[in-house]
Amino acid sequence: MENVYKIRINIYILYFVFASLLFFSIFLPTAYKEIKIGILYIIAILLLVFLYKNSRYFKIYGNLLLIWFISLSIGNFFIFWGVVNSNPGAISSITVIILWPMLYLLLTGFIHKMQFFDLINKVLIFLSFVIPVYGLYYLLGNAGVIPSNLFINIFPENLLQGVGLYEGYVETSLPNLVSLFFLGPFVLANFMIEKNTKKKIFYGLVFLFIITIALLSGRRALVLILLMSFFIIFFLILGIKNKVIKRQLMHSFIRRSVFSILLIVVSFIGINYFYPINIYTLVERIRLALSFSSSTDPSTVARYEQFFALIEGFSENPLFGQGFGAVASVIRNEAQPWAYELFYVALLFHTGLIGISVYALLTLWIVWQGVKILNNYTNIKYMLPYLAGMISFLLGSASNPYLTKFDYMWVIFIPVMYINYYLLNKHNKRERYNAKQLKHYYS
Repeated sequence: MENVYKIRINIYILYFVFASLLFFSIFLPTAYKEIKIGILYIIAILLLVFLYKNSRYFKIYGNLLLIWFISLSIGNFFIFWGVVNSNPGAISSITVIILWPMLYLLLTGFIHKMQFFDLINKVLIFLSFVIPVYGLYYLLGNAGVIPSNLFINIFPENLLQGVGLYEGYVETSLPNLVSLFFLGPFVLANFMIEKNTKKKIFYGLVFLFIITIALLSGRRALVLILLMSFFIIFFLILGIKNKVIKRQLMHSFIRRSVFSILLIVVSFIGINYFYPINIYTLVERIRLALSFSSSTDPSTVARYEQFFALIEGFSENPLFGQGFGAVASVIRNEAQPWAYELFYVALLFHTGLIGISVYALLTLWIVWQGVKILNNYTNIKYMLPYLAGMISFLLGSASNPYLTKFDYMWVIFIPVMYINYYLLNKHNKRERYNAKQLKHYYS
């Protein structure tokens, strides 16, 4: 009994250490790598100790283990293909394609308790509030509204480009705003399904802050994804098989969507009180970003050039691509010439039709399995926000290579962790909720 108690304590320590890593990855992405490496080292040591002393507690559901095996195998193949083709970034790709997924595999095998997801949700919700609040604090500090002795910049100067005030819009460069591609839809989904009045008000307030900083960031993709997340959540609810739950959630979604739109209007009016934001300018900037051929925007033109360079390289070997680490005729990043902003086009260039098809099927399996387990309020409470955040982030990654960095890999693996937890515990009565208990939940 004492041994079991010690094992539980050690696993809870592992949960806490991972939550700490998650906090730094989300709040301080691409910065303070030394701290993250130190935490990763602690996690690796803990996992190795657990595997050596308590390997029987390591559990991965069979189908999920197969998915992981396919992912690692296809990754190994295209790294090998990159080495064969003498690609300069082939070896560098090993960490993201092989090493980090293996670390998450080991970690997932020791997650058997709902307490882990409760802890993770607290971190995600806390950061959903802190990131936009710090963004507003950063804006006010740069504008001189906050006295210089009270303004603290937590990011290295080389990661910041300041604040730009233009006719009809504002631009803010903060690395952690990228996390809002996940956290924004995550908070919105929680707002849609939450019954508790205090929590519902809190989620609404947090979403208001997120919308405000998104409008002030000048990130067109972020604004577009936040708007699209309403449709993503709608279709996720539509995928719920239980008619009672689906009907109640759909009623809740319609009512709260109206309120969410009011929050967006309030945010827009509030911003315009201090600085005029032109809605037509915003729409036009989004349109130009989506119109490669007719745009004069420098970043859009760069993506336009990347697109054709990557497609040209892909056409040389459509089935297998050029392998990971290959460089096209256009170079965007001198330090990492194999990295491109058009993530999925670059993936097609690197892995060809076969590779991108396998990765697409693996991702679709996660979404399909996630929707499939939306069969009671417990699963809906956790999985629906995870799925909304993950799908939104994947869409946002179309124009930026976020998923090539360790700091954002949690976006995919947290939903996978919950799927594994559910599949291992679906026959445990203590972990299940009867749908009949939910009949009057969303009254």
